[in-house]
Amino acid sequence: MAIYLLHVKAFSRAKGGRGTRAAAYRARERWGEVLNEALKTAGFTTQVDHRGARARGANQEPVPLIPQKILYMERKSVPTKAGDDIRRRYRERVEARLKGPGELERSLKAQRAENRQRIAHRSPLEASPAAARFSRLERQLN
Repeated sequence: MAIYLLHVKAFSRAKGGRGTRAAAYRARERWGEVLNEALKTAGFTTQVDHRGARARGANQEPVPLIPQKILYMERKSVPTKAGDDIRRRYRERVEARLKGPGELERSLKAQRAENRQRIAHRSPLEASPAAARFSRLERQLN
């Protein structure tokens, strides 16, 4: 089954901010009905489900978003610790989700604690990209 989404925020922006959440859901539902009728008329068996993932009962981990800089570096065969960490945490969440909701919650808590720990131990230069650039510039000038 193919899934296409009509996002509530996009709908309200398209209406100049005047759209309500209920109106967006009605529009999404109607859009799904019209599209399904058109697909059926055209001879396709694909159906569009207008509901969101939670309403459909989908229990799936969102695909991780890897920042563009990291993605481009890895495309040039430069391995990155950040990219590896993103993929490792994703795999942990997928495995935990398969084991059950309790395990997923435990995994998420552990990852949040790990993030807090990593942020707490960063040096001020790592915390601020602008400071890091300034520091590099200063080293070049001296």
